[in-house]
Amino acid sequence: MSRKPRLPFHPKTIAAGLVLVVVALGVFAYTVEARRPWFGRLSFEHHQWLTANTLRFARAWHTEGPWTLYFALLNEPKSVEFPTLTSRNPYVSYPPGFVLSAYLYGVLRDGEPTVRSVMEWNLINHVLIALTLGVVSFLALRRLGLDRVTVTLLASVPLVLELLLPGSLYWHQNVYFADQAVLLPFVLFVLLEALRDAFPPARAGCDRWLALVMAWGVACDWLFLCLTAVAYVKRLTTGDLPLPWVNPRRWLWQSVRFGLGGLVVLLLFFVQLCALGMLPRLQARFLERIGATDVNADFTGRFNQIFWGDYIPAQFGAAGTGLAFLALVGSLGLGGWLWWQAAQGASPTPGVKLAFWTLTLITIPCFLQVYALRNHSAIHDFSALKFSLVIATVPFVLLPLTVLTSLVPQWAARPAWRVGIPAGLFALALAYVIPTHIGFRTLFPEPSPVIEPLGTFVRQAVTEADIVFSPDFEIPTDPPHLLALSGKRVYYAPSLAAIAADVARYPTGSYNVVLLFLRPLDAGWQRDLAGMQGVAASGAILYRFDAETFAGLARNASPRPAEPTMPAQSGEYRWDVEGVFRLFPRAPGSSGQVGIEQPVPAQASRASNGH
Repeated sequence: MSRKPRLPFHPKTIAAGLVLVVVALGVFAYTVEARRPWFGRLSFEHHQWLTANTLRFARAWHTEGPWTLYFALLNEPKSVEFPTLTSRNPYVSYPPGFVLSAYLYGVLRDGEPTVRSVMEWNLINHVLIALTLGVVSFLALRRLGLDRVTVTLLASVPLVLELLLPGSLYWHQNVYFADQAVLLPFVLFVLLEALRDAFPPARAGCDRWLALVMAWGVACDWLFLCLTAVAYVKRLTTGDLPLPWVNPRRWLWQSVRFGLGGLVVLLLFFVQLCALGMLPRLQARFLERIGATDVNADFTGRFNQIFWGDYIPAQFGAAGTGLAFLALVGSLGLGGWLWWQAAQGASPTPGVKLAFWTLTLITIPCFLQVYALRNHSAIHDFSALKFSLVIATVPFVLLPLTVLTSLVPQWAARPAWRVGIPAGLFALALAYVIPTHIGFRTLFPEPSPVIEPLGTFVRQAVTEADIVFSPDFEIPTDPPHLLALSGKRVYYAPSLAAIAADVARYPTGSYNVVLLFLRPLDAGWQRDLAGMQGVAASGAILYRFDAETFAGLARNASPRPAEPTMPAQSGEYRWDVEGVFRLFPRAPGSSGQVGIEQPVPAQASRASNGH
């Protein structure tokens, strides 16, 4: 007699899972529409320079190949002014995993990384994080013995909160960097650890996936090291790993197996830093971020006021700080209670230990990271994002129900409690998130209308052999918005004489000089470029000269009276501290109106290319 194949999950569990998916997709669709005015366009404000940084790194990989660049994150473009990888100022604060996922998605989605593809990948991360939190909560609550209907209702709480909290809405669309990228592997690791505890026969398979997810997470952000440390303590505490003084060899071997994914990534990152000669830079940055230097010492000294008094309330409402610390105190208190029970020889209520470690893995690493890197957390409000996981999952769902089940194991057998407590927690969560969500638009700055058209124009107009100057504007190293799209620096230069003095450092014949004008040429520039033919495109004027031609042109050039100085020479790092695009002043007596859409002079050629 044939037996019907068993489903890995009960049909009612599958139905509950489908309900959570429908809720997630419905709420997510609403948030996508609500965020649409800011999608796919960059602003110079509110840390969107991080999205531009990701795009800058990913586009360099796409242009030159990640293997060719040793997966280095390069601040400067491939250009004649930057002949080596080290001259291109590698960014070394994090391993490159957060860029790798955005790069791969952009190549698959659009053929190359774009602003839209980076933001779209960020949105995908957002909905997957929310769904994972819902599944983690569902699993933990079921192990506490609650029925599927109740669990489905309560598991939707972290899902909905994660999607609606203002901080999550902003950071998980418009700003993508290490702090955002790490949260998806973070919650997947927590889910796999819970599955490993809930289903012992599946431990071997979970361990393999945990190693891969650990490698992914460590490659994204240092928060994952905090999660790994807490998970390691959990394994030691629960007996999954032997204590070192009991069996040192077995402890060492199993510890290496546990952390293998992260160790491989750290080793590769170490090799990369050594090859680039950047270990001292990482050491200096580490000391800065933990608050051991004078850099931003005022912010570090006011960490609690800034982080808990400003950043968390701005992103998660006035109750956000209290909810985060409720999760911390609850986790520590519940851990103490379980330890006391164990000391008395009592076994915890079934499911309580799993729920406790789940909420602990979500909560404790977030606190460890912000206090370990106080300088980083005090100067970057995006460092608060990780607390969306804590606030969404622990105070309204996992903590109260775990504590209640531990103290009153049979509470769900009482009809009034079984209905009233879940309904009350659900109502409290809605009462918190709805008024908090309403103000989410205040976090979104208006996109800049100049970044994409100007960056794209420069990218299409110049080549790797060009050194580009303009008396009207610059494309600095940082902020990276324009550089991410142009793939080319533009150096402000007030006169032909200033350009000649700058390029005299380069071997003749190794470069071209390009002049870009966003405004009509004034009398001085018309005199300097008399007889030269420019190219008009997109309201700008471009002149290109090979090195020899430019040297001849510049022989008779002289500085203008009271001309502004160049803020940086070509090939030098430049951080424009004003942080926004603007037109630079011309020398006294110049003419021409502001605006990239200005009509060009009649004498400029309408050819599409040429000298």
